[in-house]
Amino acid sequence: MKNFFAAAMLALTTTTSLAWQPTKPIDVLIGFAPGSGNEMSFRAVAREVEKTTGAKFIVINQPGADAAISLNNLVASPPDGHTINIASQQGTWVMADVISKNVIKFTPDSFEYTVNIAKSPLALIAPSDSPVNTPQEFIKLIESSSHPVSIAVGASAHKLAYEYMMNHTKARRNMVTAVSYKGPAPAGNDVAGKHVDFGIIPAAVAYGLVKADKVKYIGIFGNQKLSKIPDVPLMNSVIPGANVYAGWGILLPKGTPPEITKWYTDNFVKAIRSETARRFFNENLMFVEERELTPDGYKKSMLELRQVWLPIAQKMDFNQSK
Repeated sequence: MKNFFAAAMLALTTTTSLAWQPTKPIDVLIGFAPGSGNEMSFRAVAREVEKTTGAKFIVINQPGADAAISLNNLVASPPDGHTINIASQQGTWVMADVISKNVIKFTPDSFEYTVNIAKSPLALIAPSDSPVNTPQEFIKLIESSSHPVSIAVGASAHKLAYEYMMNHTKARRNMVTAVSYKGPAPAGNDVAGKHVDFGIIPAAVAYGLVKADKVKYIGIFGNQKLSKIPDVPLMNSVIPGANVYAGWGILLPKGTPPEITKWYTDNFVKAIRSETARRFFNENLMFVEERELTPDGYKKSMLELRQVWLPIAQKMDFNQSK
C-alpha cells in the first residue's frame, strides 16, 4: 500500500512539473492602433491572469491591412506559447477573405484556438450636438441629403455594417462616404472632434466618449438592446438583419502543443468568469458567450459566423468605400 501511494505521489509530482508555464514575457499582437476593443477586453482579463500566474504580457500594436499584418506575423511566430494574437471576429473570419485576400497568409485552420474573450455590438454614433437622433432620421438623411455625409469606420467589420446598411437602403452613394481609420478609437475621436459626421465602431469603444458627452449613440447593430443603454434603439428596426458584432479572441500559432493551449484556456476562462471581469464587461457594454470559452466552441462559432456572413460580404462592392 505504501508503495502504491508513493507511486501515485510521484506520478502527480511528475505531471505537475510537466505543466507548461511561460518562461519570458508574452508578446500580444493586436492589429489596430491603441484603444481598440481587442486591447480593452484583453487587458481587462490579462491583469487577472498576471496576478494568479505571474505571467507578463506585452501588448504590441501592429495596425495595417485591417489586422492582416498582425495575423500574418502570428502565423510566422514559433509555436512556443510566447506570442499570441487578439483577433477580431468579423475581420479575421469574414472580411480578410474579401478586402485583404492578396495580403493574408492564413486560413481558419492556420491557428490554434483558445477562448473568445468578449463581444460588443457595433454602434452608429454622431457628435453629441448632431441634429440626427434616431435610426429613422439617419436613414432619411443618407437617402435624401444633397450635401456630403461622412461615416468613420475603424475596421473591416465596421465596413461590413456600413455596406450592409448602404445596400439595404436607398442611400445616395454619391453623397455618402465611408472614411477608413487604423482602429475604432481614432475613428471615434474624429467623430467627437466633428471631423466626420458619423461613425460605426463597437459600442464598448464609443462608451467613454458617450459618457464624456462628446458623442451620442444613434443605434446599435445588434439583435437585442443593452441593459446599460436600454434607450438606444436597434438599427434592425429600420434595416432588417443589421446585426454585426465586434468580438475578440485569443489565437496561438498552428502547432502549439496542447499543454500550452490548455494553459491559456484554463487561466483565461478563470479570469473571464471573475467578478472583476464581469463588472468590467458590464460597465463597458461587453458580454461573454459561454459556448466560446473552449477551443472547440470558439472555432465552431467562428466557422458558423463565416458561413453566414462571408457570402453576404462577397456580394458587396467595397471599392465604393473610401
